[in-house]
Amino acid sequence: MQNFRLASFLLLLITAFSNASAQNFYLKPNGNDSADGRSHATAWKSINKVNSHLFQPGDDLYFLAGSTWSGTNLFLDWNGTSENRVVVGAYYMSNGIETIGVPASSGKPKFDDGWDTVTGERINSTDYFTGKIDFDDTLSYVTIQDIAISNVKTNAIYDGKASQYTIINNVDIARVGVSGIRMNGSDSPTIRNNTVTEAALGKEYRWFVDGYNPSYPAAILLVNDATYGLVENNFVYDTFSECIGLFKAGSDFHVIRGNT
Repeated sequence: MQNFRLASFLLLLITAFSNASAQNFYLKPNGNDSADGRSHATAWKSINKVNSHLFQPGDDLYFLAGSTWSGTNLFLDWNGTSENRVVVGAYYMSNGIETIGVPASSGKPKFDDGWDTVTGERINSTDYFTGKIDFDDTLSYVTIQDIAISNVKTNAIYDGKASQYTIINNVDIARVGVSGIRMNGSDSPTIRNNTVTEAALGKEYRWFVDGYNPSYPAAILLVNDATYGLVENNFVYDTFSECIGLFKAGSDFHVIRGNT
């Protein structure tokens, strides 16, 4: 019994230390990539800096509300835990304090490449397996929330690594070449309260230049053994393919409800 109590105490101590060591990191357009990223005053500037940083489990990443980033895709490669999820989202300043969320006075932080079907580059098969926010590893317990993604020729959010327990909440997606949200082999994803419009533009305009013309770039797509997904209260409109798609054998046991 004493050994069991000691083991339980050590487990709680390790968990508490892990949660306590997780940190918040911030980005703003006029930030400094040579700073530590740990506050608004020392926020980073570029997504390149994020992609090169070695994050620890449970670290959170926040973009300044009302700001825009373009060009480089964001690659996520660190995990959370059931007690301490990774959050990628928005922040704003209130009375000199970093506050998580989006204020009424400004919009969500935006990822926007300015791509369109008239002057933009044509889509190829690589774009089909890429996301503006891209899961670069098999991740667990990651939440993406309170951001906007528009005018990109790839997927907006792409999990190609069969991640677990992802939550995508309150994300606005518009004018994307492939899917708005694509979960490939994901286990127990939750996709709720998102807006997706004008997805699958590549399919509508036959813009796959290397002969790759997929039949299922749905606006919200669970595919290739994705299981136990919850897709609820999303608003999908003016898309050029299916609004919500479940494709290929093994993509089972999903709950789809309350979507418009």
